[in-house]
Amino acid sequence: MKTSAQEKKGSQSQDQSDPPEGFTEEDQVSKSVGNDDGCVTVVGYHWSALLLVGLLVQSNRKVNWIENTGSHYRYPLSVLPSPVSLQLLNRLSKMVNLPLDPLEVGQFLRDFRNKSFQVPVWEDEVELWEAEQKLVTLNQSLSAQNFEVWLDRLRSTLEEHHLIDRVQGVRVSKIVHEQGEWVLELSSGERKRSQKLVWADSLESIRSVDGLKKTIQLSATDGNSHRLRFSDFNSKLHPVGTLQIDFQHRHAIRAEQAESFLMTPYRDSKETLDRKVMGYFSEDGLSSHWTVLLTHSEIENNHEITKKLRKLKQTLNRCFEAAGWLEQEGQSDFQGLIQNEVVRLNENSLWAVPWEIASPIEIQLSQSSQSFYALTDACGLASSLEQLEWGAESESSLLSHRLGESVQGSGADSENEDLNRQTLSS
Repeated sequence: MKTSAQEKKGSQSQDQSDPPEGFTEEDQVSKSVGNDDGCVTVVGYHWSALLLVGLLVQSNRKVNWIENTGSHYRYPLSVLPSPVSLQLLNRLSKMVNLPLDPLEVGQFLRDFRNKSFQVPVWEDEVELWEAEQKLVTLNQSLSAQNFEVWLDRLRSTLEEHHLIDRVQGVRVSKIVHEQGEWVLELSSGERKRSQKLVWADSLESIRSVDGLKKTIQLSATDGNSHRLRFSDFNSKLHPVGTLQIDFQHRHAIRAEQAESFLMTPYRDSKETLDRKVMGYFSEDGLSSHWTVLLTHSEIENNHEITKKLRKLKQTLNRCFEAAGWLEQEGQSDFQGLIQNEVVRLNENSLWAVPWEIASPIEIQLSQSSQSFYALTDACGLASSLEQLEWGAESESSLLSHRLGESVQGSGADSENEDLNRQTLSS
């Protein structure tokens, strides 16, 4: 039942003479020349890694992009949390020639209650599991129906870029610092060198890497500092996985439906946790995408995974039938609307903790005083953006220069208003 997030094909480097789609000639420089600040290694493939690689390329930096686990999952909703900083997203939108949908502020969540989908009436977060709170905005949100399309466009654009040495299908086995450089030993036996290093894969995946101190300090939004041993990750951070299903529909359903939907499955007799099925219909109505979160113990149990998948489908059928949607489509069962489906499982997607990360995490080497920063997506997209912006603005930033800083030939827009922090608050 368990499948990897993507098929791996071994390590490879991309080196192409023509600018890929989404890049202008102004963005390009000689293939053999990058920013004098040197090469940066970024480990990971999800939100933080993808956005960071984009910012580095935009600043004309050479990048070793090591996907490591390759772990990533579809953004579960068609809305972005509010408040959320849009500075970095807007900047990268210019790179891929695909602006995000007009980010209209409003209440775009619909919770199933009393046989209909209604605007949630929650007074606080008690109705949501702590892991779900990392994704769901209680009050206002931003409509962004093409966000996942935008991420895919950015990913495919970067995968073709000549400044990137992309490594797939191998894991980082050891990290050392020698002669002023970071050296990553890979499971293939290859060694990757760079002047800078940022770990942006799941924090759980770093536990198997040799050469590191086995404790970390997390600066949290609750005002506390959490000191953790690597061996305590599961018991203290409560990692949660995502079970996702993508449906292709026989015809367009609810086209231009901007809202995202939340539904509560029936609990089994032994279950103590209420959770939500969450998802949305694509802008053209030809597909829909649904997610349910699984505990660490559930995601290790194929029987539980199968049961949760079946319950997810039953919940869709029950709620959309009760709301009268199936009758409007001339169907008695949600399955009758489906042409094909794709199931995805991703471990260690989020943390079920009552706080978020306030800044990137410092990782220290075991045999020296050297350290590097790690970014985590385990507290949701808003937290990921905040960590990246901390690196962009802090004097002790992730890199030796401010992230996204303009350099000659980078193609960065000089209009100040586009580079100012843009935060939409409720």
